[in-house]
Amino acid sequence: MEKLKNLCGQIPEELHNKVRTEQESLGLTLGKYLEQVLTAHFAAPAPAVRGGDRTLAFQVPEVLFQRVKQYLEAHKPLSQKAFVVGLLENALIKWERGEEISSGMNTIGKGEKERTLAVVVPCELFERVKGCLAAHGSMSQRDFVLGLIEQEVSGWENQQAVEQDAVIPQEEADEALSNVGVVQQISEDEPLTEDLEEESSGFSMVMM
Repeated sequence: MEKLKNLCGQIPEELHNKVRTEQESLGLTLGKYLEQVLTAHFAAPAPAVRGGDRTLAFQVPEVLFQRVKQYLEAHKPLSQKAFVVGLLENALIKWERGEEISSGMNTIGKGEKERTLAVVVPCELFERVKGCLAAHGSMSQRDFVLGLIEQEVSGWENQQAVEQDAVIPQEEADEALSNVGVVQQISEDEPLTEDLEEESSGFSMVMM
């Protein structure tokens, strides 16, 4: 008899209820049911992927995930796939030219909520990423991609902050325009004052 091993993990409650319902309707133990489902899964032929594309999937901190959403919202119609592929292409071109690339990112703390980000990329690009990572043995695929995303999003956020600081509040703008008008009026009055002084000097008399 083949040796058995335990398999357990957390799944969403709704999915758990579906599993239990089907398991009980088939009259199987949970172990037999999972064995049947997994055997069928691995026996099925792998789905064909268009053009030999490959999928990059990795966990992203929830905070960074939301920042990426804001970035994409501000750069419509840029898609998530085009965003990630563009970052990879630019980084790989630099590396292939002999330039240094980002050292990656590893900022997920214990207990921090994460989201899965998956992007289908051309097989050729996937292999170039693997080659780059092989040359940087200490860097994982996930840290490499997250480092590129963090660098791009942070740069955009910093630029937004600079542009926001450069905007003059309407009240300050109105006050500045008002001051310009006062200065202009004073400048227009100055020649008249000089003329009066010249006329006054022509009538000066010395009494003996």
